[in-house]
Amino acid sequence: MILAALLTAAGFLVRRLFLDSCRQNGQIGWEAVRWMALLAAALLLTRPYARPDRVGAGDAQDYAEHLGDFLSQTKHGIFPVLVGQSRFAFNGAFNPLRTAPYYLYAGGALDALTSGLLNPYGLQNLEIILSLTAAAFSCYLLLQRLAPGRGWLSFLLSFLYVSSPGVLALIYEGDMLPSWLTLPYLPLVCYLVVQVADKGPALRRLVAIAVVTAAVWWVHAPIAMWLSLIALPVVGVRLAARPSWRERILPAAAALGAFALLAGYEFVSVAQLRLPVIPAKAAAFTGGTVLALLRESWTGFLRPVSAQGSNLLRDLQLSPALWACLAFGFLGWRRGGWGLRSLLLAALVLLALIVPLPAVAGRLWAVLPVWVGQITDQWPVQRFFPLLSAMAPFTFLLAWRALPAGWPARFSLPVFWMLSIACLWSLSEAGKLIERGYRSTLPPALSRKAIEPNNSVFSVYSYAMLGTLPRYYSFGAVSPDLQLHLLDPRTLAVSATNQDALLGGRVPAADSPWTGGFVPTPDGAILHPDLELQPGRGYLLDFRFEGRPAPGTLVLSGRSIWREFPLPASGGDRAFGDSEPWSTISLSLPEGSAPDQVRVAFVSRDAYAVTGRFATLRVLPYRVDDLPFHLLSLMPYRVAARSAEGGWLETTKIYIPGYRAQVDGKPAELARSPDGLIMLRIPAGHSEVELDYVGSALLRGAFWVSLAAWLALPIGWAALAAWPRLRRIRVTPQGASRLSPSRLWRPGGAAAPLRSPPPASPPGRPSAAPR
Repeated sequence: MILAALLTAAGFLVRRLFLDSCRQNGQIGWEAVRWMALLAAALLLTRPYARPDRVGAGDAQDYAEHLGDFLSQTKHGIFPVLVGQSRFAFNGAFNPLRTAPYYLYAGGALDALTSGLLNPYGLQNLEIILSLTAAAFSCYLLLQRLAPGRGWLSFLLSFLYVSSPGVLALIYEGDMLPSWLTLPYLPLVCYLVVQVADKGPALRRLVAIAVVTAAVWWVHAPIAMWLSLIALPVVGVRLAARPSWRERILPAAAALGAFALLAGYEFVSVAQLRLPVIPAKAAAFTGGTVLALLRESWTGFLRPVSAQGSNLLRDLQLSPALWACLAFGFLGWRRGGWGLRSLLLAALVLLALIVPLPAVAGRLWAVLPVWVGQITDQWPVQRFFPLLSAMAPFTFLLAWRALPAGWPARFSLPVFWMLSIACLWSLSEAGKLIERGYRSTLPPALSRKAIEPNNSVFSVYSYAMLGTLPRYYSFGAVSPDLQLHLLDPRTLAVSATNQDALLGGRVPAADSPWTGGFVPTPDGAILHPDLELQPGRGYLLDFRFEGRPAPGTLVLSGRSIWREFPLPASGGDRAFGDSEPWSTISLSLPEGSAPDQVRVAFVSRDAYAVTGRFATLRVLPYRVDDLPFHLLSLMPYRVAARSAEGGWLETTKIYIPGYRAQVDGKPAELARSPDGLIMLRIPAGHSEVELDYVGSALLRGAFWVSLAAWLALPIGWAALAAWPRLRRIRVTPQGASRLSPSRLWRPGGAAAPLRSPPPASPPGRPSAAPR
C-alpha cells in the first residue's frame, strides 16, 4: 500500500510538471518528444550502471560496503545508524555515514521500495541513474520557467549540463558518489539565486533556498559549503535593500529556522566527531600542493577527454560549449538583471580560486579561513567544475533573454544548430567515459563475491579524517577476531594476540595442520594444491616467504572468498606482509554454508622476479570459541577474553566520543590506544566485554528533529499550495460552509468562490450590482 501510494504521488507530480511545461511552451506533442529525448539521454549516459554489479574501482566498492552496513544495521533493528557495526564496517567507520548520510538513507529508501531485491551495488547504481535523470529534468524545467516558450533551447542547454565532462568524470573516473548526488540540486540553487536577485527575497523563495541548501548539506558538505557561500551574499544584499526591518528580519528568521531544522543533524553529527585540524591538509593550500594540482587540471582546458578516460584531473572540465555559454553570459551583463550578474560574479570568484596563478589563487587560498580549506580538501576543481557546469546554461539563457528585441528571432536558427552540434560533440566525448564504465565493471560472479560481508575491505577515509592510520591497517580484508590485541597496562605494547596463541600451539587444533608450497607460473606463483575450507572453522594461513617478494598481489579466490593483498606489504607496519610475525591471514566460513575450495595465487608485475618456491604455507585449523579473545557478536559488539595478567584490550573500533563500555556487566573505562582505536581495561582471568555506540542526547535529538522536519515538509508544501483555494471558502455565521463538494473544484483546479446573493432593493430602486 505504501509503495502504491508513493508511485501514485510520483505519477501526479510528473503529470503536474508535464502539464505546466506544456502550458509554458504552448505545445503538447513536441513537449512529449523533448521529455522522452531527455529521459533517453540520461539513461544512455548512465547505461553502464544498469546492472547489479560493481562499476568502478576502490571508492565504488567502499561506498557499496557502507550501504551494505547501513542495510544490515537497519534490518537488525538499529536506527538511527550512527557508526559502522556490521561485518561490512566492524571498525566503527563514520564516513560517509555521519558526513554524507543522504546516500545511505536514499539507498535504504530504494531498498524498501524494491523489497530488498537489489544488492548494494544495484542500489548504488540505481541512485546514480536516478540522480542524473533528475538533474536533466531539474535543469530543463527550471530553464523553461525562466524563459517560457524556448523549449528546444532549454532542452539543448540541459543536455550540455548532464553530458559535461565536469559532471560525468565525477562518477566514471573518480567514483565520487556524494558529489554526483548533488547534481539535481545545483540547477535549483542557480534558479533560486536568480529569482531572489531579480524579484526580491520573498518568504517562499528564502524558505525554498534554505530547504534546497539543507538537502545538499546532507548530500555533500564541500559542495554545500560553496553553494551557501554563493547564495548568502545575494540573499543578504537583497534583504538589506528592504525598507522595513520586519521585511528584513522575519523572512530571514523563517528561512534560517527551516534550515536549522532540516540540516541541524548534519552539523551536530560532524561537530560531535571532534575532528582535528590536519596540518598536512591545512598546509596544502599554502605550500603549493593545491597549485600543482590546479596546473595539472588545467592541462585539459578546451581539449578532448583522454582516450581511455582515465585522467580525472585533466578530464574534469567544462565542455567547450559550456565554456562558451559561460562567456556568452557576459554579453548580457547590462541588460540581464541582477540574477545574471550574481551568477557571473560567483563564477568569477570560483575561477579565481582555481586558476593556477600564485598571485591570484595562491593568495586567495592563503587568506581564507582554515575550515574552508579543511572542508574543501585538496580537490577544489572537483567541487567547482560541477557548480560551473550548472551555472553555464542559466547564464546563457538569461543573456539570450536579455538581447535587444528582434535579435533572438534573427539568430535563433544558427544558435539552435550550433548548440545541436555541441550536444553531438559532448555525446561523442561522453562515449569515452561510458566505455570506461564498461571496462571497469566487475563480472557478475566476481561482483557477488566482492560484496560478501566476509570480503569487505576497510577504507582509509574515516582514519584519515582523524589524522591516524593504525599499524594493523591492511588494504585487504581482515578477520575481526584476529584484530583483537591485549596491551601491556604500563607500556601499551602488544602483549598477547590470537595469532600468537595459534602459532604457539596454545589453542587446540580443530584438525591436522597442513603445509603446502607454491610453484612458479608465467605470471607469478600458485599454491599447490588448493585449500579446502570447512564451514564453522577458522584457518590461520602462516606464510614463510623465501626472500623479499617482488611487488605484486596475493589473490585468494573461491566460491565465496575473494581477497587481494598487495605485497611485500599490504598496509601498516603490522599488517599482512613479508615480515614476521605479521605474515598471517585468517579465513573462515559461516556455519551452515557449503565447503569451499580456495585458490591461492601470487600475481606479479615482474613475473621473472619470482623464482624458486616463492613461499611455504602452513595452515592451522581452529575453532573460534577456543581463541583467547573470541568475538561473540558484532551488534552489539561483545568479546569474551581470557588473559593471565589482564591489561588493555584493544578493539577494532575507531575511537570517537559517544561509546559506552561494560566489562562483566559493569561500566568500564575506555581510552584511545596508540593506534587511534578504542581500548578497555580488563582484569586477569575470564571476562566479557560489551561496547556500544549510544551517542549523546543532542545527537539523537538532532536526528529525530531533522527527520521529522523532512517528513513534514511535503505536508507543509501541500498545505501552502492549497491555502489560496481554502481562503476562497466563506463560512456562514452558523459555522457551516455553504460550498458543496461539487462546487469546490472546477476543471482548472481552482476553487469556485462563494458569493452571497445581493440584498433585495427597495421598491422603485434598481438592484445593486454584486461586488
